[in-house]
Amino acid sequence: MMSKVTCTQCGSPADDGAIFCSNCKATLRPEITLTASVPQDVRRAQPLIKIARWAVKGLAGIAGLGFIFSPLSSNVGLAGFVGSIALGVGCVFLWTLVDRFDDSDVPQ
Repeated sequence: MMSKVTCTQCGSPADDGAIFCSNCKATLRPEITLTASVPQDVRRAQPLIKIARWAVKGLAGIAGLGFIFSPLSSNVGLAGFVGSIALGVGCVFLWTLVDRFDDSDVPQ
């Protein structure tokens, strides 16, 4: 047999396991926070992370263009080709570094 609880809003009896009052629909249980609060410094860092992502994307785009359009017939073109590969590898490294500091799944 379930024990009875009294609604704090209207005073009507309710079952012990009830979440809402059947009479006035008031909450019978205290609210439970499901997410942790976000520290202020994490919220301030998020715009910087977005800027870093756009910068890495821009550098990767430049590296891709250099990779595609470098003429391999000259030494300068070959140096541009190798440089674009190095820039692309650097972008992958920077992207993983930015991902370590990314807390975009944390609610604001």
